[in-house]
Amino acid sequence: MITQVDEIDQREIDAVMQAPQSPQGVLFRRFVQMAIEDPSIFDEIPAEAYVFLLPEDDPELAAQERDAAERFAQKGRPVYVRSMPPAARSITGDVPSES
Repeated sequence: MITQVDEIDQREIDAVMQAPQSPQGVLFRRFVQMAIEDPSIFDEIPAEAYVFLLPEDDPELAAQERDAAERFAQKGRPVYVRSMPPAARSITGDVPSES
């Protein structure tokens, strides 16, 4: 049974899903999806590390993120840097077919 509260919650979820997202937010979402597929990814991240994701398909954003990671590391903060494959490719490197 769907209640009025459930309908309100779903509307809020729908609004968030349709809101514009920053490129970093999109990358983070892809990273979380990858980690759900392969939870061992979380084991690679040092405790209390700042996570920086470098998109393979956006060299400008990758350079910005790399620079930020270097600044954090120079200040002695733990960082985790991960290259992110293009969205159309899975973590296994397979490209979905269009059949």
